[in-house]
Amino acid sequence: MSKTRIVVEGAVWAGTGYRPFASAFAKQAGAKGIVRNLPDGRAELFYDGPEEGIRQLVKDLRSWPPGVRRIDVYAEGRHGYRPPWKEYNGFEIDYGAMTPYEQEIINAREWFVINLMELRETFAGMRQDLKKIRWPAD
Repeated sequence: MSKTRIVVEGAVWAGTGYRPFASAFAKQAGAKGIVRNLPDGRAELFYDGPEEGIRQLVKDLRSWPPGVRRIDVYAEGRHGYRPPWKEYNGFEIDYGAMTPYEQEIINAREWFVINLMELRETFAGMRQDLKKIRWPAD
């Protein structure tokens, strides 16, 4: 098991879908931990899970959203590592000082963005498939 702090810079602010996306991939890697937005627009993720899952998680975190510019990874005991900012059970999204109602609105918006991006990719693939079809002449 490994404890790692990951800081992501780019289009990862509230409402982009980054936190639920990161949370889903961390859970898939078998990790516990927490993710939050930082005041400067970056996202911070604390990963507590299998060491082999970190590489795949970082690869997944680079894949979406398109605006990710930089990912810094700090393993426990290394320069830049800090312990988690609060206790966690499972893998959680830290919404900060938001009310439960605000959290639900942001969460719904973020999942909407994720689903919209997936639909966009699906339609792009369908468009490519349609271009390959030889249509009969009229």
